[in-house]
Amino acid sequence: AFGLSAHKGGQIESGRGVYKRAMPFFTLRFDSLDSALGILLGLDDMLDSAKKGKLIMEGAPEFGAQIGEYMLTVAGFIQ
Repeated sequence: AFGLSAHKGGQIESGRGVYKRAMPFFTLRFDSLDSALGILLGLDDMLDSAKKGKLIMEGAPEFGAQIGEYMLTVAGFIQ
């Protein structure tokens, strides 16, 4: 699985597997790299992906909204 974790102080880690150095306050986990790219490239919707189990959001929902906005900003740079 591929994931993105947010930590206090604005640090964000991404990569395969579980981040073990510190407990994140919010984590996005994707079932595959294709699912992550689908959201970043605007091919898939975040809510639909979450409903289908392609995207799992763990942690405080208010941080999920902020990270979702950051992902959309990154997606704008990619396109």
